Amino acid sequence: MKSKGVSLIELLIIMGVIAALVGLFFIGYSGAKKRIDIDNAANSIVTTLMELRLKSMTTDKLHGFMTSKGCVSGRDCYASFVFDDQNNNYVIDDGEIKDIYYMNFPPYLRFVYASGSSETLFFDKRGFPRDEQGNFFEKTLKLQLWQGGKKLEREIVISTRISIRKP
Repeated sequence: MKSKGVSLIELLIIMGVIAALVGLFFIGYSGAKKRIDIDNAANSIVTTLMELRLKSMTTDKLHGFMTSKGCVSGRDCYASFVFDDQNNNYVIDDGEIKDIYYMNFPPYLRFVYASGSSETLFFDKRGFPRDEQGNFFEKTLKLQLWQGGKKLEREIVISTRISIRKP
């Protein structure tokens, strides 16, 4: 006569297989979440830059963008601001920044700087990016995170157009 139930060994084997599948799912999910986070951050920056360019072209104010290391609670962030250019140059004096909006990144995401610890740019009234000396700003901002010894990176290329590259 055959037993109609499940033995303890069969039950343990099934639970072990389910536990292994759940573990693989969570490992894949955490990696996918970080890839999504870096893509979302890069897309958010590009959208912000495009909005600032358009606002500078359609208003009498200059709109700027800056990145900073550890600006709030040790996290990298970026900010957009409205700049009232009273001196007809791109040097920021006290009182010329009217509004500033900060965006913090997750703690594992950071900017990589070619030089210094921040980048600041302005869009002129024709929509061209300028640095603080008024020169044409053509740079690549890099966002980077490390995931299990593997580097994920996105490059935001700023020149006459703004785009994202996945190196």
